[in-house]
Amino acid sequence: MKQKPPSIEVVREKIKELVGQDIKIKINKGRKKIETYFGQIKETYPQVFTLSVETAGQEQPKNISATYTDVLCGNVVINKKTPYC
Repeated sequence: MKQKPPSIEVVREKIKELVGQDIKIKINKGRKKIETYFGQIKETYPQVFTLSVETAGQEQPKNISATYTDVLCGNVVINKKTPYC
């Protein structure tokens, strides 16, 4: 039996729980371009959320925004950062 995919409200609530925690995020940019970052979710808004991520070679973190739909569709994958990542 097929499972029902989560709704945007469920995704939004799970992301709100991760605010301020260390995460690992993978972003699918298309054409086999996948970027991986480590950082934190800074703020959530009704349609988007913002991330502060570490980038190689830069001292200051980079700010990225993504939509809850990106997470729902699988273009953005968020995992809690573990010590062995």
